[in-house]
Parts: sequence; structure tokens; C-alpha cells
Amino acid sequence: MEGQSILKHIDVSATSVDYFIFMIDENGAQHSNFDFGHIYFGQLRELQGYLVNNSPQKFHFKAKFLTGIQNSMEEAQNLLTPNEFGREQTERVMQCYPSEGVVDSYSQVFPSKILVNC
Repeated sequence: MEGQSILKHIDVSATSVDYFIFMIDENGAQHSNFDFGHIYFGQLRELQGYLVNNSPQKFHFKAKFLTGIQNSMEEAQNLLTPNEFGREQTERVMQCYPSEGVVDSYSQVFPSKILVNC
């Protein structure tokens, strides 16, 4: 083996990606909040987007519209009386479809609709 090197080199490169679930709009832009603009009584606004899961495991999701007193985002305790809770459900102006479900790994749920009806 004269003149030959027995050592071989392997170049390895990797890209690190944070796994999470997120919303993108119809144009593919990622959003954490949505602007419905001005809405007047009797009007309906609808935003559509994709609920995307970029992780190797499926995620369960559930849309919640919280009112009342909350300690933190992790511990969302809704301190409403049953009467207040019932009134909130009947007077709710914002809805999300689908409101709960599963997003499989490396997939998306469409249409994800957020509706505001005043």
C-alpha cells in the first residue's frame, strides 16, 4: 500500500429544525396572530390558512377562546360561573374550524378557518 492513504474522510452536514405546530396563510407566510381589520355589526370576516405540523410525530390540537382570569399560558384556568360560561358560548363572535383534531407528522390541515361574526 505504498503511496495510498488508508484514512477516508466523510463530510457530514446537518440542519437543525425546531419541531412545532404553526399556522401559515394561503401565501405560505407563517403567522402567530391575525388581523381581521375593522368589523361592524352584521358583518362576517373569514381567514383561511393551514395548520402545519413539521415534527415526526402527530399532534392533537384544540382551539380555545379563553376569557376570565388566567394565571399563565400554560395554566389556562377559566374562572367563570356556569351562567357566565353559557352566555359566553351563545354570544361568541369568533369560531375556528376545525376546532379540534389531529395533524399527522409532516402534514397540514386545510381548510383551517377563523370566523368573526359581529
